[in-house]
Formats: sequence, C-alpha cells, structure tokens
Amino acid sequence: MEKRMLLALFLSFFVLTLWSTFNPPKRNGAPESKELSQIHKNSVSEPSEVQNEIVETNNIININNNTNNIKYELDNGYFVATFTNIGAKLESLFIKAENVHPPLVDFSSFDKFTLIPFSLKRQTANEIVFVARLDNIEIIKTFSVEGQYVIKSAIQVTNNSDKRISFGGNVKAFRIDVSHETLKKKGYFDNANASRNGMLNEYAIKIGNKIIRKNNANVFKDKHNKSEMLENVEWIAFRDRHFCSIVKPLDPVKGYQTSVNSEKMLDLYFLNDNPSIDPGAELRFGTEIFIGPQEVDVLKKFGSFRDIVSYKIGGFFDIFALGLGDPAAKGILILLKIIKNLIHSWGFSIIIVALFICGITYPLTLKSMRSMKKVQAFQPEMAKIKEKHKNNPQKMNQEMMEFYKKHKINPLGGCLPMFFQMPLFYGVIQLLWRYVGFRGESFLWIKDLSEPDRLFILSVNLPVLGNEINILPIIVFVLAIFQQKFSGKNVNVSDPNQALQMKMMRIMFPAMIILFFYRFASAMALYFTIYYSFSTFTQWKMSKEQNVVVS
Repeated sequence: MEKRMLLALFLSFFVLTLWSTFNPPKRNGAPESKELSQIHKNSVSEPSEVQNEIVETNNIININNNTNNIKYELDNGYFVATFTNIGAKLESLFIKAENVHPPLVDFSSFDKFTLIPFSLKRQTANEIVFVARLDNIEIIKTFSVEGQYVIKSAIQVTNNSDKRISFGGNVKAFRIDVSHETLKKKGYFDNANASRNGMLNEYAIKIGNKIIRKNNANVFKDKHNKSEMLENVEWIAFRDRHFCSIVKPLDPVKGYQTSVNSEKMLDLYFLNDNPSIDPGAELRFGTEIFIGPQEVDVLKKFGSFRDIVSYKIGGFFDIFALGLGDPAAKGILILLKIIKNLIHSWGFSIIIVALFICGITYPLTLKSMRSMKKVQAFQPEMAKIKEKHKNNPQKMNQEMMEFYKKHKINPLGGCLPMFFQMPLFYGVIQLLWRYVGFRGESFLWIKDLSEPDRLFILSVNLPVLGNEINILPIIVFVLAIFQQKFSGKNVNVSDPNQALQMKMMRIMFPAMIILFFYRFASAMALYFTIYYSFSTFTQWKMSKEQNVVVS
C-alpha cells in the first residue's frame, strides 16, 4: 500500500510535468484586447512636444525614438521600470538584480486613457510625471520609486470647466501575458525548466481576511471572467516560482474584475464607481506596486503582502496533505533558517532537516512496513474467505472482521501512518521547489540549489536525460532500486499475479523516481537523497527479520 500510494503521488506530479513540457504555449500571437473606452481625439499633447521635452538623466533614458510611442526606463538598481507615453503607462517591471522578468504588463493603468499620448512634464532620479489635456480636463500621472521594491503611481484628474462632469473608469492592476511570443522575448524559453516552473504561476486577490487564488495561471478560459463589487479588496497579486508582484490601491475601490482577453492573457482590475467632479475640483487615485522576492522577512515590512506566500499545492493534493501542507512547509522553513544561521550552509541545513524528519517519522514508517508485511502474510487466507463468500458480501465482511480480530490485523495499519506523513511530504516538496532563498546558493559541486545539480554538461542530448548529468537524481534512482530489492525480500510470493505486480513495481518505481526528480531543484533532490537513504536502510533492516511465506 505504501508503494502504491507513493507511486500514485509521484505519477500525479509526473503527469503534470509531462503535460506542461509537451504542451507549450501556442506560437500564434494572442489577439489584442479591446479597449474599455474610446480614444479622446482632442489631446493637446503632440508627439513632437513629447520628444522635445525629454531630458536625459542617469536613471531615466529615452530608449525609443519612435515619436508615436516613446519609452523611458527608470532604474533604481534592483528593478527597471519601463514606461510609455501612450496612456502614461508603466509598461513592465524587470527585476534587474535577479535577471527576472515577470510575464506582466500595463501596471496600474487607467482604462479611460489607455491610448492617449501624454507629454513628459517632469523627471528626476526617482520620479517621472506625464500630463495630458483633453478639452477642459487635465490629467497628471506620476510614478515615484520608494525604497528597493516599491513604485507608487498616482493619477490626478482636474476639471477646469465651469460644469460638473461625470467621470468614471477602472484601474488595471496589471495584465498577465503568457503568450509564447511574449515569453520568448523575455527569455523564458532559454530556460529548460520554464514549462515546469510555469505550473507555479498564480494570481491572487486579497479580500478582507480571504485570499482568492488561481494556480497554474498559464491558461485562461471564460470561467475565469469574474466581477465582484466589494469594498474590502486589499490587493491584487501575481507570483511565479520565486517572485511576486503586488498592486495595492491607496484609495477606496468598489470591487475587482478579472477579464480574459485570450487563452494566454488576463486583465485584473480594481473597480471604481462613476464619481462626478465639480468645476475646479480634482479626482485622485493611487496605487502601491511591489515587485520582489517571495520572502516573508521582506514582505512582512509591507503588512499583509506577506500573505501572498503560500505552499499549498491546491485541489486534489491538499486533500492528501490534510490541509496542513502550507503550515508544515512554513514550520520546516523556520527550522531550516535556524540551522542555516548556525552553520551558514543551506546544503548542510537541508541534510540536517532531512535526517531530523526521517528520525521523527521513523516509528510511523516502521509500523507501516510491519503492518503491511503482516497483512501480506495472510493474503492467501483472506483470498480464500473472499472467494468462498463472493456471492454473499455480508457474510464475507463478517468473516473478514473475525479473521482480523483473531490475528490482530489492522487492514489500514500500513496506510494510515503514511497518510499522516502527507503534510510533511507535500510541504517539503513545495518548500524546496519554491523557496527563493536557495537561488544562487552553492553546495559542494552544486552551483545553484534552486536548479538541477548539473555535475556535467554534455555536448550531445541523451534520451530522457538531455545534455545534463544530474548526479543526485541518479543516486536516488539507485537507492530506489535497492529499496525495492530489500522490500521484495520481506515477502516470498507464490501467487503468479502478485509476483508479476511486485516485479513491475521494482521496475516502475525507480524509473519514475528519476524522471520526477531529474530536472527539479537540487535542493529537493538533496533532501530526497537523504530520505531514500534512510528509507532504504529501514527496508534493509526489515529484510533481516524473518521472512514471511505467502502460500
């Protein structure tokens, strides 16, 4: 039962991995989204005026001389923000220090002005201001960098007429764009693990004490169109494997909306009402945009932004984890950090935590193995009872219960101990796969614990393995073979069908182990190398006990 459960779990992950690997984003460009408002054609901001007003500084540079679409970069050392005068939009954010470009565009853009050309009003080292005038309406859009991870946006609309005007519009937090061409331009397809890591893409909306999450945010369908009028929308966010982008409204909003543009594009909005602006009055709306690592120690400085961090897998897997995968992962991370602060090595910290977890789960593991061994020993006799009463289920169940009671057998004794370890199992997988602290951390021959260990890079591609020789998954593969060998010694099987099943298991389980781990983070492979070393030792110890004959 233990092996079948583990096989099912690994197979689930493997199927997801194959799906993402062999179903990459389509090459056809996604269609452009429909604008939410018409262009106001009376703008006094001419493209030539915009070009003439540009002043170069060390931080803001004109990077496109196309007078119809002038772009600027603001670089604070950690991230690079790219702006366009069309719509006065923050077009994209690039985490320069980490060489990470989230698949997001159009941060904090007002849907009324998406296609209006703005003039550059002012620029400093940490601020850029755009302006446009539409008849008697003046619009000023300001972006300012605050600290390492934050850029704030503010829009100010002034009514210079002598009449009250009705003015409405929603603010786009950002657009998720995972179309093939967009990702290719950003270098995603230079990374062999891009498809696998894309499974961790997620958008989230915090509403009061609740967070709505959509994981595997790579494909969008009509069912993802949603609009809710709620006044307690706190922020809208996107996260990938290691980093997150969070947009928080600094003024009241009336709700949120998710709008599908195509299979690979989704817009997320803050909904506003339609306020009236008196003559000479102003309308203001601001946002705070965070872009940085999914590290609680960083995010907790921004209040509820820390809530974006979660190690839940979602759906079916959370059932196996009893809903405890996330707290288990966070508890393990605290332990890892304590050890890391003492010995200053993430690699050795992972090994110590692996040994610790193996130690505390050893009694459950041993009990599970012995219980399964006992059940297997009586399988022939139980099979006879089932055959004898196959037409009388009630009688069969009655005799089976008496048989269990007589021989002191717990039919679930082999499964329950392993089931209770599922939160740790899933928590460890998510943590070692997701945790940003492993990025760039070396250990022994491993250059980066967040990537495969890559002991050798070959000049040719091998079947399944590609051009990388990752030694840790190979070690786990060898350990799995020995584990199957030792477990086979625990039970002598005379039933041909059962013998065939065990033979297939001895082949399939190690094969699936190497396929599962081969291209995942070496931090995960390192942990499971220790785990399977311990598990193989336990099976070896069991094989030394008196064999059970199943006749």
